[in-house]
Parts: sequence; C-alpha cells; structure tokens
Amino acid sequence: MTIENKIRNIMLGAALFAASHNTFASEPTAKAQGEVVIPRVYKNGAQEATEEQITYIIETNEYPHLLMDQDSLQDWYQQKKLINGNGATVLIQPVQGKPGYCVAGLNGKPQLFPVLDKRTNDDELEKSEWIVNLSKIDSDYQYNFLCDLKAEAPKPTAPVVPTTPISPDAPKVELPYLLFSPGASYLQIFATEDEIYNFGGNLRGGSLSLTVQRSDTDWYWGGRILGYFGSGSNLIDINVPATEGPLAGQLVMLGKNDHALTHSGVGLGSIFGYMIPFDKEGRFGVGLELEHGFMLDFDNRKFTESSAHYIDGNVLEGSNISNHSDTIDMQLYTYLTPGLRFKFPVVCGTISGGARTDFSDVDGMINAGIAYCPNKE
Repeated sequence: MTIENKIRNIMLGAALFAASHNTFASEPTAKAQGEVVIPRVYKNGAQEATEEQITYIIETNEYPHLLMDQDSLQDWYQQKKLINGNGATVLIQPVQGKPGYCVAGLNGKPQLFPVLDKRTNDDELEKSEWIVNLSKIDSDYQYNFLCDLKAEAPKPTAPVVPTTPISPDAPKVELPYLLFSPGASYLQIFATEDEIYNFGGNLRGGSLSLTVQRSDTDWYWGGRILGYFGSGSNLIDINVPATEGPLAGQLVMLGKNDHALTHSGVGLGSIFGYMIPFDKEGRFGVGLELEHGFMLDFDNRKFTESSAHYIDGNVLEGSNISNHSDTIDMQLYTYLTPGLRFKFPVVCGTISGGARTDFSDVDGMINAGIAYCPNKE
C-alpha cells in the first residue's frame, strides 16, 4: 500500500468517526432522491417553527389585549417585521409542566426596549427573546402558545429507540369558566309631585342584581329586580260659615278632609356591559354598562270626609256627613340607565342614572350600589 493510499484511508476513517459522533445536525442533509431528509434539531428542545405555527403566532397577536403595555406592543411590531421579512429564525420550545404549550421566540435579534440579557444566536430561547402572547393577561401563560410538541428536551446522547410506541401527550385545553357577580343597590326615582296628597315625588327603594362573565372575554351580562315605595298625606280642616239665609253668621260646617297616597312599584331589568381591566391580573378596571327594563307602579289613593253643622258651638242633630273612597291605579313604565362599574380586588362599585317613561311623563332615576366581583385567575 502506498503512502498516498494510507493517508487517504486515515482521512476517510477520521471523517466517518466524526460523523458517527455528531449528535446535532446544523442543517438538513441533502439525500438522494427518495431518501428521508434529517430535520434540523436544536439544543435544549428548541426547534424551528413550521409555517403553520408561525401563522398561528401572528394570528394570535393580531388582536392584542386593549391595555397591553406599550413596550410589549412595540417589541411585537418589530418582531413581526423580522418574521415577515425573513430576518429572523422563529424557534419554539416545549414548556415543562404545560403539555401542548411552547415558548416562541426570535433567535439572535434585538429588542426595542432595554433588557438585562442580550439575545444571542445560539439556538436557545432566553427570556429576552420570547414573543409575548398579547391575548393573555395571565402571567403564567403570557409567553405561551399552543403547539403539538411534547414538553421534553432532546438529550445529547445517542437516540434510544423505544420498544413500544409512545403516544404524544394530549394538548392541555383551557376551558372557559363563569364569573358570577351578585350585588345590591340603592334606588331613587324622582316622580311627579302631587300637592293634593302632599306627595313630594320621591320614590326610594333598592335592587338586587346578578351578572355573569366568561373568563375568556371582558363582556358581561345579567339582570336586576327592584322595588320602591313613597307616600304622602294631607289633612284639611273644614270651617265653612253660612253666609246666606236666616242662620247666616250662626250656622257653621266643621270637619276634616283626609287625603292619603301610597305609591309603590316593582321592576325587572337586563344588564349588558364591557369591563376594561387596568392590570394583567384583572383586579382593577372600569366597566361600561347599559340597563333596560320595565316598572309597574301601584297608586293607592284614599279620601275620607267627615263634617257636621254647628250653631253656637252645638252640633245640629242629623247634620253629620261621612264620605270615604279608596282607589288603586296601575301604570307601566319602561326605563333606560347607562352606568359605570368600578372594579377593585374582589368587589365592584356601581353607579347609573337615566330616566323612565310611560310615554306621557318622564321621571329621572339613579342607582348606586356594591357587588362581589371575583378576579380572573
């Protein structure tokens, strides 16, 4: 064997040894037609995202949360330009403890705002490289996107072929749940005054409400039942002397007229609103809501008259007069009240104002109360 052949054999053996001990392939290896191309594998479980996964990341962030902080929004806009312009490699990496979820990030590209650690092109996803999930306000999931990768990182050893097939873990699905908010309120209605019954027009009462909100939306809806009451009375003395006839100046009619009014009512309404949170945990915020409903009023009017004729302070026998009447009227109203709901941890303060009408008269009304408002977890 010549010296040239020996050198050629030594170089060929070294190349085969190096190829057999290379765990990670940096790029897909070109194969002959019909053979399988080895996919790119990254350290620590990071892999290059597919076109479908990239499309899902972009679509998820197309409609971000209304109050996402500006730093996260600006960084996403910059990252989106890099993705669309093929200026960055999109990597995904399974999240330990959250099967079916991946961290997504741009490898080796700078952020717009300062960070503690720099992005490096080392096939690993540091937190400064992560793409924030703008549709999530939950800090446990705000960097996570649904994917089909298992939450396991490949080990830097020779692959082990399992003896039995292993089915992938099913993706964890976040099911929406309902948030119930019961509340109580004070009600004031400014109805029409009635001088005959000495009724000032104030109807006071209260209401009980219940609203429901899905955990995956900021819209809420519900209903309210309410009741109210007001009353007035007017006692008028009768003193009418005779001005004509033979007993003029001597004959006097004395007595009392009693006017009494009891005004009460019940109502039922529906509430529809939208809560704008001020923080990612949903502990603070303000809700814009609109309430519409109906009220049924009951007016109970009583009148009692009692009188007699007197001459020189003495009652004339048979001159006593007594009258009594009792009537109940019902009237249907419709009402509309826009309002605000101020969200604090666990509780909400509510205030609304508007008007009711029976299409012949309009009464103003206000409603203020407190409600139990659980935070989103």
